[in-house]
Amino acid sequence: MVLVSSSFAAIAKDAEGPRNPLLMGLASFVIPGLGQAIQGDFEKGLTHFLIAVAIGVGGGYLAYLTPYGFITPVIVGAHLVWAIYSAVDSYQMAVEFNKTHGYSAASK
Repeated sequence: MVLVSSSFAAIAKDAEGPRNPLLMGLASFVIPGLGQAIQGDFEKGLTHFLIAVAIGVGGGYLAYLTPYGFITPVIVGAHLVWAIYSAVDSYQMAVEFNKTHGYSAASK
């Protein structure tokens, strides 16, 4: 785990220059936490990913235990909301990095 963390940190530090907020947001929408990990915040990325997994596993278990059909759309909605939150967070991280380092906020 430390090796993976240091690998992501090395990638983030080697990538001098502006970060593309849209790309980081899209990465975290597809796989929650990926955009954060790419930007070097591995712990936050892992947290976002594990919460997405917990929503899926816990929701699947809940859907299995309950005979009600309304649970599945709730689980899908919860996962979608979490993916959107993760994407927005990653987008904001990239914008903040760009502003802090003197690049335009929406650098490509």
